Amino acid sequence: MKIKAIALDMDGTLLTSNHHPSERTKQFLLELEKKGVAIIIATGRAYYSTLPIIKEIGLETGFVICYNGANVFNSKDNSVVFQRNLEEKYVKEMIKISRETKTHLNLYQDDILYCEDITRNEVKYYCDKCSIDAHEKDFDTFQNYSMPKNLLLLPMKNLLK
Repeated sequence: MKIKAIALDMDGTLLTSNHHPSERTKQFLLELEKKGVAIIIATGRAYYSTLPIIKEIGLETGFVICYNGANVFNSKDNSVVFQRNLEEKYVKEMIKISRETKTHLNLYQDDILYCEDITRNEVKYYCDKCSIDAHEKDFDTFQNYSMPKNLLLLPMKNLLK
């Protein structure tokens, strides 16, 4: 049976601890692609944070599964192939929980990361790790609350309480 496609997670799989693929991995993936194997990136990240990695490797295959499966993009033309966002009621409940617990919340809409306070350490760490920028916004000012991903960020010790 011929392999037609492989899907790879980015963090902890495709990328090394320095957040880049190794030269060996790049060459291997390009060889597979030349043989007709579709290379699919599957990640919890935003789409725009995957593009530099795709470019660094030199992939031409095109499909990127983002936001833990909520959106699928074709990187050849940046089109959305599939989209399933969270419903407004769930997003608003996450905002409420975040504010009640004073826990940092990332909201994603139109492939943009929004935070209410971009000066928090959690934001800097997350943005550095994922090579993305955060935009400060009052979460009460969204006109539409349909979003592919929300992420609460807090120290591990707080999770274990």
